Amino acid sequence: MSFENDVLIGGGRYRPMTPLGEGGMGIVWLAEDLTLRRQVAIKRLRPEHTTKEQEDRRKRALREAKILSSVDHPAIVQIYDVFQEDDHPCIVMNYIDGDSLQELLEQGRLPGERELASIGLRVLGALDAAHRAKVLHRDVKPANIMITDAGDVYLVDFGIAHMIGETKLTRTNSFIGTPEFLAPERLEGHEPGPQADLWSLGVTLYLMREGRSPFRRGDNAPATMLAILRDDPPPARPGRLADTTAKLLVKDPGRRLDARGLAAELKSILDGTGPSRRESTRPVDLGSLPAAQAARQVAGLPAELAGSLVARLPAEAARELLLAAEPQAIARILLALPPGQAGPLLARLPAKSAGPVLNLMAADPGRAAAVLAVLPPARVGRSLSYTAERHAAELLAALPPEDAATVIRRVDRRATGGIITALAGTALAVRLVGTMPIDEACDVLRFVPPPITAAIVRAQPPDHAEKLLNGLSPAIRRPVERHLQAP
Repeated sequence: MSFENDVLIGGGRYRPMTPLGEGGMGIVWLAEDLTLRRQVAIKRLRPEHTTKEQEDRRKRALREAKILSSVDHPAIVQIYDVFQEDDHPCIVMNYIDGDSLQELLEQGRLPGERELASIGLRVLGALDAAHRAKVLHRDVKPANIMITDAGDVYLVDFGIAHMIGETKLTRTNSFIGTPEFLAPERLEGHEPGPQADLWSLGVTLYLMREGRSPFRRGDNAPATMLAILRDDPPPARPGRLADTTAKLLVKDPGRRLDARGLAAELKSILDGTGPSRRESTRPVDLGSLPAAQAARQVAGLPAELAGSLVARLPAEAARELLLAAEPQAIARILLALPPGQAGPLLARLPAKSAGPVLNLMAADPGRAAAVLAVLPPARVGRSLSYTAERHAAELLAALPPEDAATVIRRVDRRATGGIITALAGTALAVRLVGTMPIDEACDVLRFVPPPITAAIVRAQPPDHAEKLLNGLSPAIRRPVERHLQAP
């Protein structure tokens, strides 16, 4: 993929200078345009192994050039030329001297709230221009957003863009794009529209604001995709851009914030005015609205205001509203309120509905634990029975040990076993089992892997360890004893 020293390409017009970056489709070079005496970027696509694949790659290059030339916007790179060089399709475009948002992220240089809103607004302008030209980008992410030293913003790499109504060149049943930024409707196999690009922009804004991805599950792409389909993003730090981003990460594209609404909200953040500020001074009568409509109204309000309005409702009305709201909206509200106000609101949810909310609140275990501390242990225990075990473990670890010991006895035994497993290797796991009556502890340990049980038993005082071993059923005790006897 490299050029030889001093080689001229494109009929002798361009001199490659240095590689700028490499991706799955090819490599981008900084080059000199000898005719117009300017620097350009040349994207040289990789060769394929078969004639058909090579022809598809050539079509892709022409298609990307066609797409770029069809969209006129200052935040989209200009296309200058397309040519073939030793069976490598090459695209010549204007050179952008700057850093990508991904590079800023890796350097720890996260933009501030207003700067990020400004970047988002410019990327939105580029996307809106593309969408009006019937083009979907399909790969909006930090690596494809460039910022120059002068502050100009560019949306780059239309290599996997799709022209609406055009025959697809992608393989059947394949997902094109970076997994953690794919919209749910794309993963479900639906024909995507402009809202899919807005979802990806929402993930990008969340990542650049919080410094962490809302859905990525390490390098496990299937787990990441499953999280996109099933999980809500962890609550973000309170702020107006967080509220806006949450509206972009609604899984139903029909309910997702559209381009016009997003532009209005980003502009209001930049101006320091707009809907959120006006609504904070205008009374909102949630009690007069149907529960589903009231829930949508709450989702669009600042967390503190939304919480105070819900807290004023009669108990049954508040319960109906919370049941109609998305778990992410509820978690955002509860984490923004003082624990004394958040706790009673959480208590109005059935335990089965509270579990998914606690999964999200566990992103800030200290604040979440403060909310749980105002509730009766039995109520907390029932809710933790419906909470993912790793998140329940995080919440219990944030409570004072004596409170955690009281709460865990109110959790379903199987769920308790999962929590103890998640706490494996910690002093808290040893303490929680040690404070349980022997019969309860042995019942819980049925759901804990033998190596972990052995480690917990070994850490108990000798007389208590003996009682625990004797209380286990023979089928469980034997593998535990084998691990205890191992060196």
